[in-house]
Amino acid sequence: MEIMAVKQILSNCKILYGNDSVTIGLRREEIIRDYFHGEIPEVTVLDSPGNYDLYRSYLEGQSLFAVKTAVVMENPFFIKRPPKDKKEENEFNGFINILKELTPDTLAIFTVDGALDKRTKASKTLLSVCGSEECSLLAPREGASVIARMLMDCGKRVEPEARAYMEEVIGSWETISRPFLQTECDKIVLMAGNRTGISKKLLEYALPEYMDQGIFKFTDALIAKNASAVMENTDHVFTDVSETIKNLGFISAKFRK
Repeated sequence: MEIMAVKQILSNCKILYGNDSVTIGLRREEIIRDYFHGEIPEVTVLDSPGNYDLYRSYLEGQSLFAVKTAVVMENPFFIKRPPKDKKEENEFNGFINILKELTPDTLAIFTVDGALDKRTKASKTLLSVCGSEECSLLAPREGASVIARMLMDCGKRVEPEARAYMEEVIGSWETISRPFLQTECDKIVLMAGNRTGISKKLLEYALPEYMDQGIFKFTDALIAKNASAVMENTDHVFTDVSETIKNLGFISAKFRK
């Protein structure tokens, strides 16, 4: 009878990857705090690209005065390119063995900017021993649903009219970070106070503050043919080429509807 090898994921080795650097940074802090039960140890951050000798010295060389340690390796060189020769391949395999033999007092975290190519041998090998999390920016179409769930978790209910308004507003953003939405959710909850329902009126006050510009009120004034309000706010809405293109697109979509 053939016995299949079962991969063993280490509890003290983690890979964080994706295009949301804010979330990666926050998750890194959470993982360190949770692993050491709130007692934050000495944290060493090794910048890209690093090398095996450097990694080994920090992973194996625990200080006599600080037994518990967390080592963060940012964009390790071996993730993006395969070993160039047999010697480097042996070094990589030796490094994996070091990870497998880490004491519980040492936490290893790898962070990778962007996608992780899981087809490469290095990624496959690393993922066979390390837990992984993707930390990527949300698509604008997902934003309203995510913040609605966050509000629900806080005991708040988004009213139908408010939900439609939220989808329109957040759907016009280019990029959305989950921590940013959580911060804004907390702000809305604070503004709502004891009220359970989140109304469109409340969001009309809150959402323009997210954007640092008044494109939504500007569009409403334009549709209402409020010339004085339009002239008053034009310079605040069309600030540069990027903002002008984005806001003209929003206005065009509004008129098409």
